[in-house]
Amino acid sequence: MNTGDSAEDKLVLSKEEAIELMTYLLASAECCTREPLYYGSFRLLDGVSRLAGYVLDRETSPRDSWLSDFKAEIDQKKAWVMLDREGYFEFLQEAAGRIAERIPRRPTESAGSG
Repeated sequence: MNTGDSAEDKLVLSKEEAIELMTYLLASAECCTREPLYYGSFRLLDGVSRLAGYVLDRETSPRDSWLSDFKAEIDQKKAWVMLDREGYFEFLQEAAGRIAERIPRRPTESAGSG
């Protein structure tokens, strides 16, 4: 896995995009105080989709098919919160595992140091 050496690995949001995402997340947090509990997970999942969209919009190399496919799957399955709640909760667990596998591993310190 890449350790973040390319410019694309150091993507940042524009100020406008960051404010838009922060506004969405804060409004979602406020809504969670009065909506059914499972709506909060829907809003967080939608936030992941939005962030993935920002990343995909900034790609300069050929589109990351994994991220593009993952975003499309999120956009499809987030509606399951109203249609198939059990499937929705299963997808949340699966998706969390899949994204965790994409976290770049940091080099470990040698056994003789420290």
